[in-house]
Amino acid sequence: MNSKKIIIGATLIVSTMLLSSINSFATYCSNSEGKQDCIEYTGSNVTSKQQENSDVYLVQLTGEADEDFIVRSTDKVILDLNGKKLTNYSTGCATIVIENGGELTIKDSKGGGEITQKEGTNGVETIVNHGNLTIESGKITNITKSANLAVVKNDTNGTVVVKGGTITGANECLQNMGTATISGGTIAGTGNFYSVRNEGTMTVSGDASITGTSNTTSVVGNIKNAGTKDPELTINGGKISGNNTGVINHNGTTVIKAGDINSVAADGGTITITGGKFETDVTKFLGSGVIQDENGNVVEKPTENPSNDNEEEEEEQDDTPKMGTVNVFTVAGAILVVSALGVVVLNKRK
Repeated sequence: MNSKKIIIGATLIVSTMLLSSINSFATYCSNSEGKQDCIEYTGSNVTSKQQENSDVYLVQLTGEADEDFIVRSTDKVILDLNGKKLTNYSTGCATIVIENGGELTIKDSKGGGEITQKEGTNGVETIVNHGNLTIESGKITNITKSANLAVVKNDTNGTVVVKGGTITGANECLQNMGTATISGGTIAGTGNFYSVRNEGTMTVSGDASITGTSNTTSVVGNIKNAGTKDPELTINGGKISGNNTGVINHNGTTVIKAGDINSVAADGGTITITGGKFETDVTKFLGSGVIQDENGNVVEKPTENPSNDNEEEEEEQDDTPKMGTVNVFTVAGAILVVSALGVVVLNKRK
């Protein structure tokens, strides 16, 4: 069998004494052709160690590694790139696959670490997530230029959290069909596709940066495919910009509460904007009680000035009788005098 795989978890727990001598095992390639036979081998430039008093494994690269990394359904793994590069070994296999129920956190303790696809690999994602994926740091790339083949694909059962790091590629950088939270990091599309394609539930916030170079496709697309639920996109912060529209809503709902976005558009579904800054006029998408000011900021509608009716009423009352004054009226040939004591005196005319 000409394949190399890393498997962490139950297989390695056979004996804790093996952890010092066995770095990794080969396992199956999860692709359209189904599961391949498992074979064991001692991996190169990869170490694994179970964390003390924990069921979490720390996997660290010690050099450049060509591996197909599988996180099984019962695994909890921290992958430290350690400034090194991880590349897929098998053509047609993603570099990393997280099974449903598996948990993977990616970080790079030294900087300069990268997860990518080997040159010549086409038609496959760098990371496919069916479980729980957290990206804290490191760079994730893909040379594939085929539409709908993302650098990171989050399946319908998957949850992905992007806190930092960089995801970049000539195709879609992140395709979300499950649940995605982007609160930091950089997502940079360099081709003619969406940088982020949301078909599930997604939230963008914090200091996340999403950019795209396409002249024909928006940077972020909220899209419903046949058989999927209406997508939901919420933007609470971050910066979204590119050569084309920043955010487009094709289906479902997009709610923008904050953030710096070059422009928005809709050809279906609904967009509601209650905050944020925009380079174009977004008046038609504004929610109630807000306006867009001259600087492009969406802010609360200013309170109207109080009416001057009270002042006018006071002015009209200046001619009315007041206690402590004497006012004279002509009443049927007589003069009515009201004294300060309230005594009414009727003086007849002579």
